[in-house]
Amino acid sequence: MADSEPTEIAEEATSSGAGSGIEREAVDGAAAGGAARLDPERIEIQTRGMNIEQLLSRIRAKTIDLLPEARRERDGWSDLRRSRLVESLLLKIPLPPIYAVEDAHENWTVVDGMRRLTAVARFVDPDAIGQKPLALAGLEYLGDEFDGAAFEGLPPRMQRRLNETELTIHVIRHGTPAPVKFNIARRINTGGTTLSNQEIRYALIAGPAREVLRELAESSEFRKATANSIRDEGMADRELVLRFAAFRLTPYRDYEGGDFESFLGAAMRRLNELDAAPPEPVEPDVPEEPQVAEAPESAGAEETEAPAAGPPAESIEDQGDVLGGGEPDAAAPAAPEAAPEPEPAELPEPQPEPVTLARLERDFKEAMKTAAAIFGDGAFRKPHAAGEARNPVNRALFEAISVTLATFDAAQRKSLAAQSDSIKKDFIDLMQNSGFVNAISQDTGDPARVRRRFGEIEKLFEKALSCSTPSG
Repeated sequence: MADSEPTEIAEEATSSGAGSGIEREAVDGAAAGGAARLDPERIEIQTRGMNIEQLLSRIRAKTIDLLPEARRERDGWSDLRRSRLVESLLLKIPLPPIYAVEDAHENWTVVDGMRRLTAVARFVDPDAIGQKPLALAGLEYLGDEFDGAAFEGLPPRMQRRLNETELTIHVIRHGTPAPVKFNIARRINTGGTTLSNQEIRYALIAGPAREVLRELAESSEFRKATANSIRDEGMADRELVLRFAAFRLTPYRDYEGGDFESFLGAAMRRLNELDAAPPEPVEPDVPEEPQVAEAPESAGAEETEAPAAGPPAESIEDQGDVLGGGEPDAAAPAAPEAAPEPEPAELPEPQPEPVTLARLERDFKEAMKTAAAIFGDGAFRKPHAAGEARNPVNRALFEAISVTLATFDAAQRKSLAAQSDSIKKDFIDLMQNSGFVNAISQDTGDPARVRRRFGEIEKLFEKALSCSTPSG
């Protein structure tokens, strides 16, 4: 079947409507993250009723994570809206249910309802979430009584009413498979300012991977390579880093497709399992040379001289019989056979360097520096004509270019940077290939398209290396 024509380049928008710096992906089916079926037999959701005092107790004990980092800049609620939510509770109007995901230690991460809980916590116990207190303002029905009031300014009965208000919590239990958790979170996260897929992964997968992605996304190498154009809203920058890690840990030839979002989630969990420090160098085993028995040292002059190894040939009895073909003495010992020459032992094949966090971070930063040296502020973007606005970063190009550059050694990367002009020219020519353009534009999680784009980028760089001349 022929490839379809690529869609017009469009930039993803943030919640405020501004450009995110990332090209919008045209994905479908499995590539969109919908391949993992929601088998009802594998979904375990527990519904619980907890009052606000109990929920705040869990927040103070840090057994409820409100994702402050993921949503700090994306709350989007004004103090007026928060105040009216508190007013609803004072009026005994129930709130919609809250959804949380449970980990192995029975801690919860809120994936829907974070802003509601944050608004209540800011009014009742702001210290629990480390934010400034909320003073009620603009109340619609209770303004005459409580506008300007803090929690301590409410009558005791109203304080009790708030603390004893029961909220419904739907907890996605730990035993639910990870891909199913992800798809449930995506389905329920549909109102208001929703979490991005990367924010959902951040919520579901705790561990050192969170900090690794943050540090690399904030690194000067990444910022320079992407021309400081990627907004961190929705963790778009961290998703790019994760995509690099995913294909660095799983070579593109081994990528089997399916649910691409699950592939990224699995990569994030693998990051949690990597050793932080590089391993100690181990010398390869060298086979020992065969041992040869040393001749005894010659005796000193004062010692008796050793006898000869044997009598002269003419003193051997019946020599004529033996040489003439007669039967040898049956009692005579047979001459020992010559020992076979030892076969040369095979040296062990060199093993690839184990992937550690230290190596992954090094590979990423070196790839970013080389991409910037080759493409300048056009790295990871479709080419644009002179005088036109620069295109946004393309996720699929980011994967293919960054991961391929990470496979080269320092001398090769230096050679590639020196051939920037010819590589950029060949890249513009490559963009005339409709199959490649589709592989970076539509259904980018399809295995055939993954192999197509990686293969073409490999050939682009290998051609440059083959044309380079060694420096004298």
